[in-house]
Amino acid sequence: MLSTIQANAKRMNELYARISETVQHRDESPAGLLAWKEACQEFHREYGTLAFPGGLSVGIEKIKAGDLPTIEVALVYLEHTPYCFRSQYVATTLSRALNKVALPEGMASRLIQWREAKKERRAKRYSQLRAANAARRG
Repeated sequence: MLSTIQANAKRMNELYARISETVQHRDESPAGLLAWKEACQEFHREYGTLAFPGGLSVGIEKIKAGDLPTIEVALVYLEHTPYCFRSQYVATTLSRALNKVALPEGMASRLIQWREAKKERRAKRYSQLRAANAARRG
């Protein structure tokens, strides 16, 4: 499943890059505008299935219903959150859905470990920012 999540993130990054490339030329000609519109349409057409395997809205509903295979996919997504357009939004949405469902002990433990690791990363990042600000101030 991890390979699917990573492949989806890669594809989403490619689609988003195409939008970024074409937006620079959309005002130059009708062809540039058309290329940008097509890039946007393609991105939006594929986003739902790329954001989360099987579709984000369907996945959230399955998580709420307690579907263990989908919960497993959600945990894998959180543990290996890809870097792509709205990946943090997807992770937050999955986390909130998982918080509202009774999880088997092993899955609950993984969710807790993910939360703790996220807190540690955030604390480290803030510490680095404080140090950088202090160094700038002299």
